[in-house]
Amino acid sequence: LLMFILWFLPNLIFFVFSSQNLIHFFSIIIPFFLIILLTFTKEIIKVKSSKYGKSSILIISFLVSLIVLIHFMVVSGGALNFDFTKVYDQREMYGEEFESGIFGYLNNWTFKIFSIIILAWAISKKKFFFIFFSIALIILQFGFSGHKSSLTGLFLVPFFYVMYKQKDSKKL
Repeated sequence: LLMFILWFLPNLIFFVFSSQNLIHFFSIIIPFFLIILLTFTKEIIKVKSSKYGKSSILIISFLVSLIVLIHFMVVSGGALNFDFTKVYDQREMYGEEFESGIFGYLNNWTFKIFSIIILAWAISKKKFFFIFFSIALIILQFGFSGHKSSLTGLFLVPFFYVMYKQKDSKKL
């Protein structure tokens, strides 16, 4: 339902009002249906899970996060900025170098996926060293990039962790 409301419906409305071609519409809609098929009807398509799936995802998340952090450090010369009023200056100064090549994709994935995975895993397993490590990683990502959106994981992950721990549906 969330995917329908947050992804499918807005894309459908965008398609209707933007007079895009049908290929564009199907390129947006087909992944939605594939996700639905793979998630809810496992009998249709057999997906074999790996024994090392969770470990692999964590290792990839750590590696990509560290690569992006090192890239930020090299490009900016180690210049950190934690002042919210100067984030746009930081982006203007280093934005082109930060977003060039594959790092244009990796930066966003690291902000929104990889560092969040590390934080969520650390909180769920109560690994305090990794909780602090992931928090420091997220704060450093903000300090180097100037993207305030990189900080959202610090609030969303603990919020959903607490929400899922609730047993009483009335409190939830």
